[in-house]
Parts: sequence; C-alpha cells; structure tokens
Amino acid sequence: MKCSRCDGAAFFRLSASGHLLCESHFLKRVRKRVKKTIRQNTLLSKRDTVLLAMVSGAKGALCARMLHEIMGANPNQRLLACPINAPENRRLCIRWGIELADGPGDAKDLFFYAENAGATKMALCDSLDDTLSQALFCLSKGDIRGLKSLAPSCRIRGIDVIRPLCDVPDDEAGIYAGLESFAHLNECPPQASLIEGVESRHPGSKLKMRSSLRQILCLEDGLKDFGDIPGKPCERDFGFFKGSFL
Repeated sequence: MKCSRCDGAAFFRLSASGHLLCESHFLKRVRKRVKKTIRQNTLLSKRDTVLLAMVSGAKGALCARMLHEIMGANPNQRLLACPINAPENRRLCIRWGIELADGPGDAKDLFFYAENAGATKMALCDSLDDTLSQALFCLSKGDIRGLKSLAPSCRIRGIDVIRPLCDVPDDEAGIYAGLESFAHLNECPPQASLIEGVESRHPGSKLKMRSSLRQILCLEDGLKDFGDIPGKPCERDFGFFKGSFL
C-alpha cells in the first residue's frame, strides 16, 4: 500500500480518516501537530523561561525535542529540562545540548523550584490519552477544577502550566520515538488503555472526546484565561501529575 500523500510505502493508518502515511509524512504530521498546538493556544511567548517536567519514555523525549527545536530558534527563550526519574532522558538532553535544571527529582517540588529558577512557565508531557483519561476521572467525580487544569494552558499556583503534547496520542508518540531511535514508550497506565480500547472499537473517538472537552472548558471559563487554581498540590488539584509522574 502507498502513502496517501506520496508514492512512498505506507506503514501507519490514521484511525479517524483511514489515510495511510509513510514514515516521512508521519514524522512531519506529529511535528506539525505539536507546533500547531503551541501556536493556536499561545503556549510560548518571546521571552519565556520554560521548566520542562520531563518524564521517562517517549513522551518526555518528544516534548524535550520539540521544545528545544522551537525555542532554540529564539535567543530570548530558555528551556530548562528537569528529568523526573528518567536517567535515560537526562542522557538525551546532554546529547541534544538541552540545559539541565539542577532541580528536584520529585514532582512535588517542581512548583517551588520553578519559582526559584525564575521560570515563567512549566511544561508537562501529558499526551492526548493522558488528558482524556484524567478528564473522565474528573467528570466521574464532578471535579470542575480538575477539568480546568487539563486545558492546553492554565495557571496553577502562580505559574502558567502548558501541555505541548496534549493533541498527540500515546501510540503516535511511541512510534515517533521509535522511528527517531531516541526512546520507547513505557507501559500505558490503565486509564490510557481504556481510552485506546474505545478508540479501537470506535475510530475517531479520541478527537471527538478532545473536542467535547474543549467545548466544556469554553462554556466554563474560556480557553485562554482559567484564573489561578490555589491550594496545595494534592491529587484532586493536580490530578494530571498522577498520569505523568507516578
């Protein structure tokens, strides 16, 4: 079978549209999606200092690679990578020339460190699967504050938290990392497996759920201004840490 966009051999099928992609167009698609998420949601400003909470596996490596590629072109932006229990990603950062933060090895200390490091934003490596699974958890608990924290950008404890990979599914992050030979996706959490199961039975479900989540957020407060979410970093307030760091 041939790629739907060129004459190359196809190796990946998009579940929603059924289109086939070759390796080259698949890589371009993932990069384009991350850049579009950053641009449409204004995740980066001209003079940002971003602390990346870099998890292990493909998502952490992909997020670091994309932010380094985008921010490296702007001398006024600074990227600080803080690998969380991810020694393999620390080695990747050294290889790619990404500045490593002499910060905490525990996710619970990240907000305190970000403030002391002068970071204007904190980047999380949450994928589309992570976001949707946490959204289902929040809906089941009636936790509207938790839903607000799942936006591409929100303000928590005085710092803007961004999710550059929030539109990239787990499987695409893993395949991208495999093709680039820099990481492999760790085992999926149970919630992500549930989301993947729904997608396999009903292709296109992830995109529809993502659209529904954005509409809920728009109805509640709007996509760009969620206000500050006060309080201590507990599981209810920062449920997204559960999928990312633990």
